[in-house]
Amino acid sequence: MNSTGSTNPFRLAALAAATAALSMSLLAGTAAAAPVTPGPSGNAFYTSTPSLTSGKHGLLLRYRAAQAGTTLPDAASSYTVLYKSTSLSGAAIAVSGSVWIPKGTAPAGGWKVISWAHGTTGAADVCAPSKSTGAADSVVPLAYNTGTLNELLKAGYAVAATDYEGLGTPGFHPYLLGHSEGRGVIDIVAAARQLPSSNLSSKWVASGHSQGGHAASYAAADAAAWTASGADTSLSLKGLAAFAPANSMKIAVLTAKAAIKSPNGISGLGALIVRSMTQADTSISLKSLMAPAPYALRGLIDTTCDLGTPTRFGQFAPGQLLNSWTSPLATKALNVLAGDKMSPNSLNIKVPTLILQGTADSTVLPNLTKDILAPALRKNNGGSPAITYRPYTGLDHGGIVASGSPSLGVTPSAAFVYAKGWMAARLG
Repeated sequence: MNSTGSTNPFRLAALAAATAALSMSLLAGTAAAAPVTPGPSGNAFYTSTPSLTSGKHGLLLRYRAAQAGTTLPDAASSYTVLYKSTSLSGAAIAVSGSVWIPKGTAPAGGWKVISWAHGTTGAADVCAPSKSTGAADSVVPLAYNTGTLNELLKAGYAVAATDYEGLGTPGFHPYLLGHSEGRGVIDIVAAARQLPSSNLSSKWVASGHSQGGHAASYAAADAAAWTASGADTSLSLKGLAAFAPANSMKIAVLTAKAAIKSPNGISGLGALIVRSMTQADTSISLKSLMAPAPYALRGLIDTTCDLGTPTRFGQFAPGQLLNSWTSPLATKALNVLAGDKMSPNSLNIKVPTLILQGTADSTVLPNLTKDILAPALRKNNGGSPAITYRPYTGLDHGGIVASGSPSLGVTPSAAFVYAKGWMAARLG
């Protein structure tokens, strides 16, 4: 594992613009609800939370027309949404995200949906993709390459993209805590179907890259049970397409420690992971686990997106992040990484699954995906449905998806082109 860059895997262009309507009623498979009022402007949309005392997870709480930084040129309508979900502690929470509706006439049954899970942007509220102003990503980062999202719209899919729990909205963002991520990925599909005149199908595919591939994997594993208790029980997950999903977390972290002995930008990711260990097991104190020098910078995790710079966590080698790597506390924390809260390796995924991995990826290591994750997932579900692993020679971490901006031109990778066809076959 090696990276000399920042926490964010891409420098992205701005997203495109649209409209919102005034009221709605829930679709088939959902309970009836009062009309949803479009949300306020500015940050109040995220912080002035509507009542969470009634309704099931997946309930649309509010929406508004997306700001210029989060619109897509091939979207007929672009929305920012706030919807009800459930935290890992079981509390009702509001989660934000974006929804884009394609141009043209919806097919019979409505637009099929790709729930896109974004890669790492950070854990601070300003890092929420739906908050992007289109400015440089060191200020307000986009979650993902606009080319990837726009290509999905051009292919005729509606796209729903969660910000994840605590990213944009109040509370901690549980970075790489998979069941939290997965709930956000599922619930935004239910919420998107409640937008006025959206005309969305109940059929959907979970997809994402890096952190997002990790999130989409948990969504696929949890979808059946989670949908059954939600606001829209008609949702029908048809597949998972995971691009370079984070996996085998304990091995990945120990590999980075062993291989990278000098200060490196990947320690920005490491700081997020160390903090998440203490969220996954609250008996582990961050102060006791993290070495004093990086611990002194802990406040940056909740205020800053680009954590991997040389003046931030990038001033450390990965091995310098912990007080000790051999103490009982460190062993306990590393075992959290290996468990099902943070590593998708133990998931039992019951929908067709496509895993796409570049062989030149130095962030999500190809050997972990090929030799550990894919075989484990096949074993977990008894080989049915199919878990398909496709390597792409020479592609790095970012090159596995579509790169570029709609205004300057987009280059879909061979992996992305294949995945679009695969998703089309699953969705029918």
